[in-house]
Amino acid sequence: MSDTLEAARTFPLTPGQRLLWDDLSQYGSHSNLNIGSLVILPVSVEIAAFYRAFAHTLDLHDAFSLALVEDPEGDRPLQRLEPRCHPMMELLDLSGQKAPIEAVHKRAQCLMTATIDSFGPCLYRSQLVDLGAAGTAWIFVANHMIADGWSLAIFVDHVVRTYAANSTGGSFKPEVESFVSWASSGNKRDPSRNQAYWEQRLCSRVEGPFPGMEQSLTVSTDTTVEVVPSQLHERMAAFCTERGTNPQCLILAALGVVLSESQGMTNWTMELTTSNRGGRKLRRMSGQHAGVHPFPWEFRTEQTMGELLGQIGRRMRQDYRRLPFGNTVGKGRKALCLDVKFNSYPFDFLVSEIADQPVTIIPLQYESSGRALEVTFVDLGERRGRTVNFSYNSQVLLSQQVERIKDALFALIEVVLERPQASIADLAVEYPRPVAPRGRDRTARGA
Repeated sequence: MSDTLEAARTFPLTPGQRLLWDDLSQYGSHSNLNIGSLVILPVSVEIAAFYRAFAHTLDLHDAFSLALVEDPEGDRPLQRLEPRCHPMMELLDLSGQKAPIEAVHKRAQCLMTATIDSFGPCLYRSQLVDLGAAGTAWIFVANHMIADGWSLAIFVDHVVRTYAANSTGGSFKPEVESFVSWASSGNKRDPSRNQAYWEQRLCSRVEGPFPGMEQSLTVSTDTTVEVVPSQLHERMAAFCTERGTNPQCLILAALGVVLSESQGMTNWTMELTTSNRGGRKLRRMSGQHAGVHPFPWEFRTEQTMGELLGQIGRRMRQDYRRLPFGNTVGKGRKALCLDVKFNSYPFDFLVSEIADQPVTIIPLQYESSGRALEVTFVDLGERRGRTVNFSYNSQVLLSQQVERIKDALFALIEVVLERPQASIADLAVEYPRPVAPRGRDRTARGA
């Protein structure tokens, strides 16, 4: 680590961190978002060796040694590097449990839901868990301000690969760029530069398909998961390759069609998460945040799915990621919060085995938002499979309604693969009935 990056030096949040901070400001709290991974190793690990791999990787990924400090002259905090001589790693023994795998899943959820104070001394928690004959689990949870799903996955992968290489007498030397050096350089694109332009374009189109819902960070969120069979994924990949796109965009398109058809809307806005990691430097850096932007959704039923995918691709290449997530940003102003979000975790690069046995790596995210529906495509590669996760606000949607949306989405994909040249209007899909607002009657949404 460069001597110029001493612990006392502070620097501003990056654009991605600012967007997350401003999004949470409307709720008066910055402690309700955690992100993490549950790693199940099919072997009993040597604790000291795993700790060394963990400590070494923390040195490389300096984002996890950051601390946030209040800025007396601004609305957002500053950050500084806080090197630690002894990285935190707790030990837990679940080997005596009748169902240790089930027990460690529950433990992971407990760690995810427990607050990590954004101004606390350490912005991560780490536990190594003895599962007895089932092997060893490692739970790593971080405050979302210092990592997103991609950068945390890279860190977790490097820890496991380092341990695996060292345990066989080898070595693993990942290429890692310093997030602290990049973040403190001041040479980052400011996403607010086109704010007025996008506010004007979106001002009349910020409504989602569930206009009666009310945003809240206190409601419960349920999740249902659909496994994508390998054969179906292969067909989806072939279909998308011919059209210069990918399976996650096909799922996004199908989601948009299903919600539009079921709610009788063809012109609405959703949240979309896209990578802002241009070039190798940002792709191998921890701490980086993906861009989240409002995505104006629209389509014509006379289009084919291939034509719609082309339209989506062109629009995703526009400047949406420069828009701050919020049509008004600053002290006392309310961020734009939409009721549908699409996300994807393309994590097929994660280490797949150790000692010739498969490793299970499960991305965890505790996000207690009032969003009506978040659909996430998780791609862990052919051996570990692909899933589409439907997380929903149980105060807005019933489980049966989410199941119908899920069934219609996959039915649409199946029929598109069978009839790729047919227009969307000609595809025989039974769409769910419109979802009426639950609770109090609200016809307008705050933006």
